[in-house]
Amino acid sequence: MPQNIKNIPIAYLVIFFVIVTGNEAIASSKLGSAQARISIFEERLILMKKDIGRYPTTNEGLDALLVAPPGASNWRGPYVPYGAIPTDPWNHAYIYYYPAIYGNKEFDLYSTGENGVDEKGKGDDISNWHGADARQYNPKGTIVRYLVLAIFILAVVLGVAYFIKTRILSNKSRA
Repeated sequence: MPQNIKNIPIAYLVIFFVIVTGNEAIASSKLGSAQARISIFEERLILMKKDIGRYPTTNEGLDALLVAPPGASNWRGPYVPYGAIPTDPWNHAYIYYYPAIYGNKEFDLYSTGENGVDEKGKGDDISNWHGADARQYNPKGTIVRYLVLAIFILAVVLGVAYFIKTRILSNKSRA
């Protein structure tokens, strides 16, 4: 059997491993991006409260970070450097409630996560009161990653064993 044909199954395993772990890295970066954006909004809302003496109402929402709410005389915004409040990494609007309905902070601020379903800060939602646990967010992805890693390691071990075996046999046949 030609040498380059023997390495094809290992090459497929390497490609599969890179694709699976790459997809998980993308999901993880989106999760981190949503958490970072929520933290920024939270800090800016606190700053706005210091200026005008209150948080925006639920109806005023996050837009109050861009445009002064009615009667907010000490508003010193815009408090965020965007022309409009951005969506989360999955193109869903962030959800804001003041006073808080679900969380243990003064206001609720969360993303509905990848599935886009408002689970009131639970499930895959990312919130200002509990963030998001990547294992909770994608438990199947974690299992798949470890399974792929185990298969990859097994393939490498078998490839090395096969290489050693063929070297020993070729050296014995020369002798």
